[in-house]
Amino acid sequence: MDRWNPCLAEDPSGLVSLRHALVEEYLELVRARARRNTLLAAAYALKFFETVGRDRSR
Repeated sequence: MDRWNPCLAEDPSGLVSLRHALVEEYLELVRARARRNTLLAAAYALKFFETVGRDRSR
């Protein structure tokens, strides 16, 4: 089974990405309704919880 490795990336135009289709849809919703700092916080939280959850599930 191929596991997702979250990688927080930001392109020069300011778009934030974690490179996962479902997560991208959620971040698009946040991007449309919130300020930039909220978007960055949401992306970081998703990355953090995915990383910690994977480590604790072993």
